[in-house]
Amino acid sequence: MMSDSQVPAAEMHASVHSGIGESIPSVLWRSALWSLPSLPLVVLLHEAGHFAAFLAFGFPDPVLRSASATFGGADRFWELMRLGQRDEAAMLFAPARVGAATLSGLALSMLTIVGAIYLVRRAHHPLALAAGLLAPFRFLVGVPAVAAWLRHQSVTPGSDEGQIALLMGVHPGPLALVGLLIMVAAWWCVISPILRRRQGRWLMLGSLVGAATGGVVYGGWLGPLLLP
Repeated sequence: MMSDSQVPAAEMHASVHSGIGESIPSVLWRSALWSLPSLPLVVLLHEAGHFAAFLAFGFPDPVLRSASATFGGADRFWELMRLGQRDEAAMLFAPARVGAATLSGLALSMLTIVGAIYLVRRAHHPLALAAGLLAPFRFLVGVPAVAAWLRHQSVTPGSDEGQIALLMGVHPGPLALVGLLIMVAAWWCVISPILRRRQGRWLMLGSLVGAATGGVVYGGWLGPLLLP
């Protein structure tokens, strides 16, 4: 039998973060504390992807806010696109560049999801668990688009996927469906290894409580204060 000093460091690290050997209150408290910054981390990574693309493509007056990123003239561009005045919109900004900037936020969210899944499966870290649950949640906004698509109805695009579909001239439903499938797969990849662990459900509960608390603080005070 190996002594504690002979246990591999990686295994000990994973045990600490997975809650093995801890009391339930300790698991809850620790996972909640680690998960506090998860929501602002997920949101800002996504919006930073858009913002970086705005800067790279030279869009006018790029702005990074606490829960969004935009540039001067963006509202007018999307208004013209929704009205079907594609040529007029293209005179403002190249649709390909706007599309690339829109995709950049999605790309950062996907990287966040992949990174969270890796860290959850490797170390069962509460922050990675919370990020892995929150980052795919954004795809849930695609439900109305999928429902409208199945009913052969039009829908006003509001999400990144919807804006990509608008630029492509297609219904946003199929892209929204892909997003929902990614969400379900990501949640399975994050949740299944946690629930197989001892005290895993308490680790998940603490992570959700911490994420919700951090989200309230960030959305209600800290975010608008730092990035109005």
